[in-house]
Amino acid sequence: MTGFLLTGVGLPALALVMVALVRGSDNLTAALPRPVATSFWVMVFIVIGPAFVIPRAITVAYQFSVAPFWGDSGLAIFTALFCALAIVFSLYPGKLVDTLGKWLTPMLLAILAVMAVVAFLFPGEAVQQATGAYKDGAFAEG
Repeated sequence: MTGFLLTGVGLPALALVMVALVRGSDNLTAALPRPVATSFWVMVFIVIGPAFVIPRAITVAYQFSVAPFWGDSGLAIFTALFCALAIVFSLYPGKLVDTLGKWLTPMLLAILAVMAVVAFLFPGEAVQQATGAYKDGAFAEG
């Protein structure tokens, strides 16, 4: 818990305080020689994106969507597909909503239709009568 507080909350808060004290991020490296300042900002951007954020985004998406079905065997394929899809979407940023709407809306409607058909064909158990506190005062007691 302490490690998370220090690295996940403390360091970002300290960074914000330091940027505020020097009155902007440009002034943060103004006293450094130009190659050192450039190297610092390159390292910051590498840490923000390719080193930590992108791998975490991919593995979290994999763990919540594909891992329950495939285990760890499909991570490489999922990573390639995830990155390819991200590249395709980033090539046309103005058309993101249109592209997602073109594919996502029909898919969601189809899923809803399948769920409705399955619910009517296989209704499950009959609705039971309420008992106890739920019978007399469901809102107040339930």
